[in-house]
Amino acid sequence: MNAHEIALTLQKGLKALQNQEYQSAIKALEMVCRRVPNQESPEFLKAQMALVRAYRALGRFEQSRELCEYLTRNPDPEVENWAKTMMLMLLKQENADEGEGEEDALSTDLKAGRAENSRVKVALPRVADSLPFIFGVGLLVPLLTTSVLLTPLAWWLAQGQWQKLLAISLGLGIAVNFLALFYSVPMMDLINRRIYGAEWVNLGAVQKYSPEAGELMLRVARAKTFPIPKLGVIADNRPVMFAYGVQQKNSRIVLSQGIFRYLSAEEIATLLGHELAHIVRRDCALLTCMSGWGQIFYWLYCELQMARSSWPAIAKILIAPLVWICLALFRINQGANHYFARTREYYADHFSVNYTGNPNALIRALVKMTRALVKQERQAEKPALFLEGMRNFANYDAYTAAACERGERFDPRMVGNLLLWDWGSPWRGIITWCSSHPLLGKRLQVLSHYAEQLDLDTEYNLVLSRRQISLEEAKKRTIFFYLEVFIWLLPLWFALGLGWWIQQEDSTLKLSLPQAILVGLGAGILLRTAWQSLGQRKVAAPTVLSVLSDANLSPIWGTQVNWQGKFRLVQASVWRAPKLYFHDRTGVIPVRYPFWTRLLPPFRSPQTRLEEIALGSVKVSGMVVRGLSPQLQFATITNEEDQMLIGYPLFLAWTGGLLLILLGILLPG
Repeated sequence: MNAHEIALTLQKGLKALQNQEYQSAIKALEMVCRRVPNQESPEFLKAQMALVRAYRALGRFEQSRELCEYLTRNPDPEVENWAKTMMLMLLKQENADEGEGEEDALSTDLKAGRAENSRVKVALPRVADSLPFIFGVGLLVPLLTTSVLLTPLAWWLAQGQWQKLLAISLGLGIAVNFLALFYSVPMMDLINRRIYGAEWVNLGAVQKYSPEAGELMLRVARAKTFPIPKLGVIADNRPVMFAYGVQQKNSRIVLSQGIFRYLSAEEIATLLGHELAHIVRRDCALLTCMSGWGQIFYWLYCELQMARSSWPAIAKILIAPLVWICLALFRINQGANHYFARTREYYADHFSVNYTGNPNALIRALVKMTRALVKQERQAEKPALFLEGMRNFANYDAYTAAACERGERFDPRMVGNLLLWDWGSPWRGIITWCSSHPLLGKRLQVLSHYAEQLDLDTEYNLVLSRRQISLEEAKKRTIFFYLEVFIWLLPLWFALGLGWWIQQEDSTLKLSLPQAILVGLGAGILLRTAWQSLGQRKVAAPTVLSVLSDANLSPIWGTQVNWQGKFRLVQASVWRAPKLYFHDRTGVIPVRYPFWTRLLPPFRSPQTRLEEIALGSVKVSGMVVRGLSPQLQFATITNEEDQMLIGYPLFLAWTGGLLLILLGILLPG
């Protein structure tokens, strides 16, 4: 073999190893080792080191150890140190106790390691748009949103002149967002103190739990020449951490007590490195500025909600529209910043890994936090308003947390299965646009890529789990995805088709165009609803975990389930309204009970009826749909005394379709 053939064979072996095709990798790498004339050449050393990893992956520890012993005698100190580290990892893996430890329910039995150095350099894969582009979008979208919301005022000032209207509305949008430079940080400080109950602390309060986190803050602040950010602690066991501030010198990092309760010292350090990245890269400043006017409306919403509890009934009714207007304006501002908030997370994770050399600790931290949130949500006495108010700023999206929860007993091997939907569903690209953060599976995929670059084991065996999604299954899901979208748009197709038909000269239908559109929409909704009723997927394994691990879940076509378990009603939900969870012996899933059930006999709220019926063990039937996290839409609930509660999940669709057809017929032609 000449030098070119050797290089090609080596590249083939390394690629097979990366794809976890270990037998093919070993065959190619062994050929390179036999044919390379110089055993001190870089090609030979690369092949030998890759063989160590391939043998280890297949459990051939003796061969892997022999190669390591050979490489420890190499004159290159980097190769020698790598081989010694690998020897220790092999001994640890061979001698590891396979029994389960009696640790906290959120901990793992075997933790993947970290790089030897705390300062490393890993390459960011092409999963995110460039920083200049996302900064441009982060400026433009909130600015346009503000201008559109101020259009009525601009119309009055412009007196009907279009050129003035555009100029005035854009000018008002710029002025509002410019003012946020001055009031956003004081406003968010006020919200943190008054609404979230944050208390400012010194660096020692964090160093007590994580000396590495304190050292990291000092190192980054010294290297980037800005003072240590002001630190705040919220007395709540739901773990969250976020940073805000317009300038580096007035930036803040706020974390909850749940961070100290659920995370280890190295995991806290990686999260702190993530938040420091937002300050260093100044994306924190842009988000703080552009979210300033939205935070005012969230503060008003929270103040009015807290004050309403002591008001008389008539005052609550009169003030209700103002409360929901404030919440709506806040969420419009929040949604306008979703893309920027979501994309910057990849860069912050990359920064954290480069400064800590510990991608596996960050993987553990994210999984533990999302699971701990659901656990604490089911036990909390009051809602955590900061999860909604600081959604764009926090280090994960609370709305996606339930996707990684599976009960009290934690099996690290199941984490990858719970994230299969994030990796393999064609719907994930659409759902991501509703999230303030990347889907957890996608984010952990990138972090596991960093671990592979550092030649580390991957936490929770995420790489192996992702291999379960074959190329053939992905193509099949894509076909069904387009079919589902086509059927979901049936009302549009019917409306367009009927509208076109009545315009033809030989049309037998005597309908006007508005009538045809309404009738077409109604007929399409009825046909789509019938398809939903008859075409629900049925699962073989009747457990919550089996459905949570299903990469075929759809946000519009339910998966039919019949389960036995228990309900838990949470009064202190972050979403204010009571939150209902169903759990069996394998997992936990949120439940959606339709609001229109209060309009049906016996004319009582779903909460009251659930408290009467769903006590103790129950049987539930319904369908599971997947949004930001899976949700159960119940059809029937039956308790041990054979009392039944009916949910009518498709009642609104049937009623809406019939009403549209009736309206189209009765509308004057």
